[in-house]
Amino acid sequence: ACAPSIPSAVAVARDGGEFYVACSNVLLVLDATSGAERRRFTLPSSVREMHVVAGNRLFTLDHAGPVVFAVMEMSVYDLGTGTRLANAPTPVAGRGLTWAVPSPDGHTVVVGVGDTAVTGRATPHVIDSLTAAVMGAWPVDAVTRLGFLASGTRAMMLRETAAGTSTTLHGVLFDIAAATVVLQAPLGTAAFDDTSNLVILEPPPAPETLTATIAGRDVTLQWTTAATAGLAT
Repeated sequence: ACAPSIPSAVAVARDGGEFYVACSNVLLVLDATSGAERRRFTLPSSVREMHVVAGNRLFTLDHAGPVVFAVMEMSVYDLGTGTRLANAPTPVAGRGLTWAVPSPDGHTVVVGVGDTAVTGRATPHVIDSLTAAVMGAWPVDAVTRLGFLASGTRAMMLRETAAGTSTTLHGVLFDIAAATVVLQAPLGTAAFDDTSNLVILEPPPAPETLTATIAGRDVTLQWTTAATAGLAT
């Protein structure tokens, strides 16, 4: 469906019903079960990264010029019509936009803004997901990836700091409301620059059909394990 273009970005609807695939400036909407194409739109810009936020809105990081990464901008689209609702320049000029992560409530998107898109190290900036306006920045730099915890009150970051020829990776737990680092721990070193990945898993659902049987001084608990795709027992 993307020929002759190479897919440049992928997003998944929160209800799991649709996949969104960007092929340069073409947005394909696919059925998440069958993979069949439901609809497609031609967008004003070539998309580099995108996320579904607040239901029927799509937030994208776009190539805004003929040279890849040279000029970047942010856009918000209506997923029903493909209409661009808002468009804004990135918080800094040049190749500094590296990643974007939507907040749990869908009201904001956190965008990584750095001095280069090669290493992926950046400072998190908070963007309004409807207007694409910059709301502020978090006081943490050299972040390669960010993920919100399920409660939405804290975020987990991966932070890379260079030391000679090695790069040290730290895990950083960040309190969103207070804008402070709760804790930071070293995770290891690497001898190369790497845009590291981070996945925040939602907590598994509660067990079902919990029962208790009392026999003298013993209590026997029985339950049905929730389906967790092997992630928890």
